[in-house]
Amino acid sequence: MRRMPLAMLATAVGVLGAASAAHAAGPVQDGQFNLKFTSGKIVISDLTSTDIPAGNVVDVLANVDPTGKVAIPKGALKFPPITLTDPLPLTVSIAQSSRSDGSIDPATGAVTLPLNIGITIDGGAPLTCSIPLTLTFGTGQQAVTSSKSVTGSPYDPATGAITLAGIAPIPNLADLSLATCPMKDILAGFLPSGANGNIGLQLAGLLDMPGGAKYPDDSGVTPPPTQTTPPPPVLSNPVSTLGGTTLKSTKGSVAVPIKCAGAVATNKPCAGKATLTTKVTTVTTKKVKGKKKKIKKTKTVTLGSASYNAAAGATATPKIKLSSANQKLLKAAKNKLKAVINVTTTGGTGVTNKSVTIKG
Repeated sequence: MRRMPLAMLATAVGVLGAASAAHAAGPVQDGQFNLKFTSGKIVISDLTSTDIPAGNVVDVLANVDPTGKVAIPKGALKFPPITLTDPLPLTVSIAQSSRSDGSIDPATGAVTLPLNIGITIDGGAPLTCSIPLTLTFGTGQQAVTSSKSVTGSPYDPATGAITLAGIAPIPNLADLSLATCPMKDILAGFLPSGANGNIGLQLAGLLDMPGGAKYPDDSGVTPPPTQTTPPPPVLSNPVSTLGGTTLKSTKGSVAVPIKCAGAVATNKPCAGKATLTTKVTTVTTKKVKGKKKKIKKTKTVTLGSASYNAAAGATATPKIKLSSANQKLLKAAKNKLKAVINVTTTGGTGVTNKSVTIKG
């Protein structure tokens, strides 16, 4: 009876040992991370060390990102159930109990791959048992006992070859409930646990990282909804218009209504400068060949300017202050001075050479 649980466990975990890697070469690509183990050995503490039975192939279908993070979905482990006939008809199956995350170092080929699994032995009630194990695989050497170890080797991108070595402590079978392991008392008589109860696996195979669409990853965590910040609206350039062609002068200042077109949501604000000018004609008398002749000269006089700012849809009213001399021009025109206004608008369209009348 002593050999039955050992052979059974060795075969069951051995099938796990037959998993991982299809081959690839080159740097890590974002996408699939496929492992296929085809050979290896299992070490159960100081009790036994045996090669994994030939013909057992198990795949691990995981995902990898360009940084080397390996995401192992819950359904990554793929293998058929094992049927035993000696000394009792038993079916042994291995399944992942939860997802996990590992890594591959693109520079060295070193791999760390934890697998949370459960081994289920089913020979019909009461010969059933579910044993949880956490196998932490790596590409270095790991000690099973003080005298036995399993040894891995880094991923070779030229051939895809890789050997993973992992150990898992055998749980204290007495702590398992009868509901999950009715045959725990039978197994407890054969399997060591505690400090001396380790299972070691050394698995050789190929690794393929072809990229492509990733496998579904049931992380068990519902990600929060993606918060997307909409791009800022593309605003139209500012357009300034004059609010009227008759401008009022009060106490030497001319108010200039400037409208900024559009709306805040669709148009940029208006900013710039308003400048008033007028034509002044002077008449002088000059002798030409002994005769007096009147000569007219017209020049452009700047009456003043002022800066303005207005949000789209709003009106600004800058005040242009007239100098004493320019106030006299207004009075000389009987408080109806013809002028021209120019409104500049930074980054947009303003008012050019618009005729206005300044009233005093």
